Amino acid sequence: MAATLQKRTLGPLTSVIPQARALNAETVTAIATGFLKRIGHKGGLKPKRVSLEEGVYTVEVEMKKLAAIVRVDSETHEIKEYE
Repeated sequence: MAATLQKRTLGPLTSVIPQARALNAETVTAIATGFLKRIGHKGGLKPKRVSLEEGVYTVEVEMKKLAAIVRVDSETHEIKEYE
């Protein structure tokens, strides 16, 4: 029994990582509130303001007696800092 091998030609390689969607105020707010919930602030999160300055989104979230500020990098979608 002889097996024949066929050589396949490959087209252009595409990235396995899907293109990251551009952030907007709604997605940044979801990232920030999801983060605050994961670290223990379960209830009473009220997003108050989102701003973009020099590639960093700043999200201000009002909690019961405190306020949180979460900074998210617009390119990497990472949380850079929170107060």
